[in-house]
Amino acid sequence: MTGHANFGPSEAASRILQAFGDGHLEDLMRARRMELKPGLFAGMEEPLVSLDDLQEALAHGRFIESELRVAAGRTMIDKALMQLADGSRIDLRRLEQLARQGITMVLNKVDWRIAKVGNFARALGEWLGERIEVVSVASFGNQSGYDEHYDEENVFIVQLEGAKHWTFFGEPLDLHQPQPVAASEVTQELVLNAGDVMFLPSGLRHVCSAVGHSLHLGVLIKHVDGSKLAKRIAAQIVADPYMKVPNPVMLGEAEFSRQAEAYRQHIHALVDRLDFAEELRREQARKRYPADFRLRWPD
Repeated sequence: MTGHANFGPSEAASRILQAFGDGHLEDLMRARRMELKPGLFAGMEEPLVSLDDLQEALAHGRFIESELRVAAGRTMIDKALMQLADGSRIDLRRLEQLARQGITMVLNKVDWRIAKVGNFARALGEWLGERIEVVSVASFGNQSGYDEHYDEENVFIVQLEGAKHWTFFGEPLDLHQPQPVAASEVTQELVLNAGDVMFLPSGLRHVCSAVGHSLHLGVLIKHVDGSKLAKRIAAQIVADPYMKVPNPVMLGEAEFSRQAEAYRQHIHALVDRLDFAEELRREQARKRYPADFRLRWPD
C-alpha cells in the first residue's frame, strides 16, 4: 500500500538549517565534535512525531516485525520468544505489555511510515545533498536499553518527549581502523529535554537512559561509503566471462599458477578502468529520495 505525502517546506528542517547552516555542520563533521542546541524544536506549531502517532501507525500495521527492535537492561529482547509478532505483523497488545515493564522500543523507517517525518527527512536531505533515515527510540523506564555503543553515521538526535540522560566516552573512534581502540573514561554527561536537538559525530561512544519516559528521533545522515561500491565491483568481476575460464589442477602447477596470475591481472584491469569518484556519485544519487517518493507500508 502506498500513501501520498504533501512534500513542501518543513519547519523542523528549516530550524536545523538555521542552527547548523553556513558551513557550521561541515565544521562539526570535520572536527568530529558534538554540539547541543537546547530548545531548537520548542514551540513548533506541530510536533514532528508523537508517541500517539507511532502507536496509531503500529495499530494500522504500517510497521512490520523486521523494523522493530526491543531492548531492556542493555540487552536485546528476542522478539520471537516474547511473541511480539504474528508473521510480519507486530502484536501491539504484547508490545504495550512490555512497555509497562520499562523496555526501549526502536522503530526503523519512520520517514517511510509517517508523513510528517517523511516530509522532514526529504527536506533535510535536499539541503544536505544526502540520504536521511529516521529511527524512533521510545523508552518507558529509567534503565538503559542499549549498552555503550557508537554510530557509524553522523546523527542528529531530536528529543521530542520526556528527557534522556546521555554519557559520552573519550574522543570519537578512528573508524578507519579495523578494530578501533575504545576509551573507557567518561568525558561528558548531559540531559536532553523535549525540544532539544544534538549533533552527534560518527564514532562517539555513548550510553543513554530515559528519565522516566522518553521519545527521541535518531536522524541518520547516510553518507555514501565504499562498501556497496565494493559489492558492485565484486559482482561485476564475478559476472565477467573471463573469470569463468576453467583452471584445471591436472594440467600441472606451472599452468595452474599461470592462469591464477592471469585472473589477478584481469581483475586489476577491470578495477583500474573504473572512475571511483563517478561510481560513488552514482551510489549517492541512488541513496537520495526518488522524485516520485511515496510513503509505503504493508498491505
